[in-house]
Amino acid sequence: MIRFRISGYVFRISEPVVLERVEILSLIEQFQFNFLDDNRWQFILSGLKNTIIITFFAVLLGIFLGFVIAIVRSTHDKTGKLKILNVICRVYLTVIRGTPTMVQLLIVFYVIFATIDPGKIVVAIIAFGMNLLHTWLRSSVPVLCLLIRDSLRQDGAWVLTIHRL
Repeated sequence: MIRFRISGYVFRISEPVVLERVEILSLIEQFQFNFLDDNRWQFILSGLKNTIIITFFAVLLGIFLGFVIAIVRSTHDKTGKLKILNVICRVYLTVIRGTPTMVQLLIVFYVIFATIDPGKIVVAIIAFGMNLLHTWLRSSVPVLCLLIRDSLRQDGAWVLTIHRL
């Protein structure tokens, strides 16, 4: 029996401790151990599927929210109407631009959806959708309005839209 003391605690080891020699695995053995054994590749495949689903629907939500915000902001800039909606959009953009994405994910998951459980993927779609594309559409809406109004400047407006995206 071996006794030793660390920070005032006494430890006893009754069985002999055997230190094994650690082998360095080749790249193929590491791949087999990490991915093929126990079907671990299925975790990566399901994560990839979730990532694609979250990205697709977050981009759709981001395009919708960005388009609404860009229309409200552009309408207010040109006509002075929609003052309350413009203030709401400005506050929204200030909050979204000022907080990191991870903090937004935590706020959406633990604060907004604290009482109901829509699912982790839905929460991720909402959080990333709120964070995406509002600045792209804000700069593109005036150019798109030029496309619709003035047929003589369509080529220039098209080039500016592609350049800004």
